Amino acid sequence: MLSIHFSAFDMLFLNDQPLINKSLIDRFERLDSVVVNIPYIFLCPTYPDGQDLFEKVRSLGLEGIVSKKIDKLYTLDSRSTGVFLRSKTINTQLSI
Repeated sequence: MLSIHFSAFDMLFLNDQPLINKSLIDRFERLDSVVVNIPYIFLCPTYPDGQDLFEKVRSLGLEGIVSKKIDKLYTLDSRSTGVFLRSKTINTQLSI
């Protein structure tokens, strides 16, 4: 049987009110106030020590982590530079 899980990590609207003008930390705090952790729906955890998390992810053989700047606003329809940092533990690029 297939099991599906939903991990909430950001919220752009709440009660028809846009949150895109709020920082990531503000949006996450609001998200935390509405998400009730149940077996298949949960709030994606945050970690203050990125280096420690990266080492734990590497020890588990996982691909990597994504770090976000908590003071940044959400940018619609674009990939903002300087907001996300992807840190891979392993090289997953394929050579052809």
